[in-house]
Amino acid sequence: MTSSVDTYAAPAELVRRLLDADAHHDLARYRALLADEFTEETEGEVTSRRGDDAAYLAARAWALAPGAYRTIDDLNEAAGCVMVRYRLDHAVPPGIVTRDRPGNFLGYSVYETRDGHIIRAGHFFSEQPNGIGAPVTGHAGSAPSEITATPPRTRRHPILAGLAVVLSVLIAEPLWATIWGRIIDR
Repeated sequence: MTSSVDTYAAPAELVRRLLDADAHHDLARYRALLADEFTEETEGEVTSRRGDDAAYLAARAWALAPGAYRTIDDLNEAAGCVMVRYRLDHAVPPGIVTRDRPGNFLGYSVYETRDGHIIRAGHFFSEQPNGIGAPVTGHAGSAPSEITATPPRTRRHPILAGLAVVLSVLIAEPLWATIWGRIIDR
């Protein structure tokens, strides 16, 4: 893959490319997908206001947890926004600056795209006890296998489900305000 950005790519494809660059620790591809004015929030706090800052935080997370492993549970696209639900195993999530040791997390992220770049991202994490959701490895330092030690989940995590609703409303509100404003102006 190249580091150039396809301006006609669908929002979900842009996010898939970003997640792939993250998984392969490809800083050039990761940064190329972010807009210069990219804003990132983690747990409701702004952690970066520029694409360069977000790329730096990603590289920091890669350095602190080189064996991190993300399992995508769900990826949905709606009106220029992409919502991703996933598990992070043995990871240090970007933006959680006080954490220096890897952990296991359930994560929910919302990405907003425009003109072939990702312009905004919001992340929410719920830390899981050690061992839950951790991939099975052959020995210390080996790459995680595709088999996980996690039993099948029968329902969504209640906090993440609630955050999904709140984030959907926050993202959809400006869109509805624009549509409603146009209807009133007629």
